[in-house]
Amino acid sequence: SPLVTRLEDPPRYLRVGHEYQIMCVSAGSRPLPNITWTLGNLASLPPIRSAEHHGQRLSCTSVNPLFPANPLSDSILLNVTYPPVATLELTGSVAVRGAATRKGAAVLEGKDVHFSCNIDANPPTYKISWFRYERPLHHQHEIFIVFSRGSKRFFVHTSHAHQNTTPSYLLLLLLFPPPGTAPTPPSPRGIHCERPLHHQHQPEEGGGGGGGVVMMMGVNSMALLNVTRDQAGLYTCSASNVEGDGRSSPFSLTVNYVPVCEETESLQVYSAVVGQSVNITCSVLASPFLLKFSWVFNNSVRSERLSGDQVFSRPGGRSVAQFLVRGPRDYGSLQCWAQNAVGRMAQPCLFHITPAGRPQSPIQCSVVNKSYDSLAVGCIPGFDGGLSQTFRATVLEAMTGKIHATITTSHWANFTLRGLTPGLDYLITVTAHNTLGDSKPVTLEAFTYKMAENRMRNEKAEEVSSSETRDELVVIGNLVVVVVVVVVVVVVMVVVVIVAMLIIRCAVAKRQQQQQQQDNNNDDDNNRPGDSIARL
Repeated sequence: SPLVTRLEDPPRYLRVGHEYQIMCVSAGSRPLPNITWTLGNLASLPPIRSAEHHGQRLSCTSVNPLFPANPLSDSILLNVTYPPVATLELTGSVAVRGAATRKGAAVLEGKDVHFSCNIDANPPTYKISWFRYERPLHHQHEIFIVFSRGSKRFFVHTSHAHQNTTPSYLLLLLLFPPPGTAPTPPSPRGIHCERPLHHQHQPEEGGGGGGGVVMMMGVNSMALLNVTRDQAGLYTCSASNVEGDGRSSPFSLTVNYVPVCEETESLQVYSAVVGQSVNITCSVLASPFLLKFSWVFNNSVRSERLSGDQVFSRPGGRSVAQFLVRGPRDYGSLQCWAQNAVGRMAQPCLFHITPAGRPQSPIQCSVVNKSYDSLAVGCIPGFDGGLSQTFRATVLEAMTGKIHATITTSHWANFTLRGLTPGLDYLITVTAHNTLGDSKPVTLEAFTYKMAENRMRNEKAEEVSSSETRDELVVIGNLVVVVVVVVVVVVVMVVVVIVAMLIIRCAVAKRQQQQQQQDNNNDDDNNRPGDSIARL
């Protein structure tokens, strides 16, 4: 039988998808032993390609064929490293109906939503991030409270556009029941974070009005407290270790809420005459979108529900009521109520039905332009009385009362009256008209220019234009003179500087020449006969 069977220098860890050579040495057997490998329950060795091989035992067994009852083995426990595998799920009982799936869940508005990011990774992760529609959640307005078993160290961090603050750390002790007991939903706890700002600092883009986003980070859980419809969307979590990053599949969070009116600010008024039928559209926002509408008419005299043949459903969360005004008692308010699986809307959408009347007179009418044969008039339309209106302008000669022309426009109270006689005074009346009648007229007095006056105006305009042109030429000429003077002054200054530098250079050269001549004379006096000079 073999005396020794051992694995030679097995690797401490193996990376997924890589190939490794592990040697098994057997000695002391004659004849040579048979060596077999096993991985877990497998007699063959597949490539280490998945995380499922982590924690399995790799064994090498040698056995003498003459003594099969005495095998000798050596083994190692595989430490396979791989990137994180993240799975996002909803925890707690907040779903509208049934349990939440791995792909998504529907929750009620106002509830607390608890996410759990389950991570399978080796080595352990060092960072977990949360995303909504591929955007990091710490750029949003939410405040997250995270939790897990055990005592953890949390930090609170604030930032704005100018600088980041030093994180403040907090030790949190979390209590939980012992294993084996019935699980209880987590109990969120609010933590107040003071973050004073300098008055000159501005909040970071995407942050709240208090000067930045506050984020509390823990291990692998996140809670959205008092969730709103604006927080619905696709959520993912991402985990990172030294082998890489892993992101979960998108989790669709649907926030269901009772219907609300799409138009909540503008006053919706419909005007009608007796015998007229009015079509009123009610649009709501809701989730889920399966809606049931009801309409109620109400005034000081009566209150009744509209019958089914007066109400029609339309796609996109809309309902149309066809209301016939039979008499004065049919003026009042219509209430549009919508209901879905969550409940009935708290406040109805209101529509006011008022009697239609003649239009109001146009306002702020004036003559905006005139010439020798035309006048231009402009007005602002008044209230149309609840019906479609048109506008009419009539031109009369002031002296004779003769109607010169009548012009009608459909939408705008603007008129250009042409073909008038030069030098005459005119009266212009402007009225608004709908099917119930005309408004009170607005009268303007105007006159056209005489031919000579018109020519004088044109000549004056030409003179003004010519004068402006001359002024522009004078200004340009003055600018040219100033530029020439500046250039001449600069050139003169440059010449003066150059001449001064030449004079200084000549004086220095002359002084150096005189000094050299004096030094030569001194050398001649010193070199007389009888003297000896030794140069070492």
